[in-house]
Amino acid sequence: MKKFIFNTFIFIIILISLIWIYTKGGNSVLREYLGPNTQQQIDQSFKNALERDYTTLILGNSRIYRGINPDLCCSPSYNFAHDNDSYNQIYYKLKYILNCKKNIKNIILGVDYFQFSFISENRNYAYGKHLGKEYLKDYDYSFNYFYEYENIRGINKFLTIYRASKEIIQKNETSKKTTLKGNGQYLMPIPNMQKAKLTRDPKRLLIQEKYFSQIIELCKERNVNVFLVMPPLQAEEIMLYNEDVIKEFENYIKSFSADYIDYYNYSSTGLFTSNDFTDITHLNCSGADKFSRFINDSIESCYNYY
Repeated sequence: MKKFIFNTFIFIIILISLIWIYTKGGNSVLREYLGPNTQQQIDQSFKNALERDYTTLILGNSRIYRGINPDLCCSPSYNFAHDNDSYNQIYYKLKYILNCKKNIKNIILGVDYFQFSFISENRNYAYGKHLGKEYLKDYDYSFNYFYEYENIRGINKFLTIYRASKEIIQKNETSKKTTLKGNGQYLMPIPNMQKAKLTRDPKRLLIQEKYFSQIIELCKERNVNVFLVMPPLQAEEIMLYNEDVIKEFENYIKSFSADYIDYYNYSSTGLFTSNDFTDITHLNCSGADKFSRFINDSIESCYNYY
């Protein structure tokens, strides 16, 4: 009986060890196949932001994260945007960079009709350790927000690792890999043009209005030029907002008019087509380069941009 128990114990230890090795090794496979997960993206983004030299900081949500290529900006630039970033995240990220003594002369700040309508918390396990307790005061947690976890868990993760390993071995060209460039831009090269149902809420939360105002005020205090940029939208998305909503939003943004602030709205310029998008709302690689050139051409003559 003792021998059976001992053998069972050894078997369990070996099984757990194999699962651990498989999972840890699988993380590298997943990164090769899918690209960096959310935790890895945010950690790398902060690391690059500190290691690189630049005078223009780019901030915003996923449209900016994918849609602006800093290499096409005349001034040295870094894309510090991320998926679902609204103005509370953006404020603390800007403050973080300025407190790290970066010589920021300009920010390119994304604005979106729906970007004031929510306060996102689903990446705070990653943001919490970088932005600290002051940032987290706006959230009421009953869980450990410093807990680091992967996007794919359980049996789904094992199956994904298996499929990814098989595809890498076969060198299948349909790999889903995404890339986080050293300049901060996130690339998703595989198109997904399925017509997903979009829902957009144009209301503005007071907390996001507060942080938007604080961003503008912080830039004024630090003599930083602000370039507010509305990315291009496809017709299906722009139709979600009626004329009154658009007009009211424009009036709100223009209420921040100042010598150090410029606003560029590309939402419905007609300069972009579906061929410029990788999905219903995000620009593809070539579309992002096209958009980046438009932005640069619009603002390169502004004072102190270089």
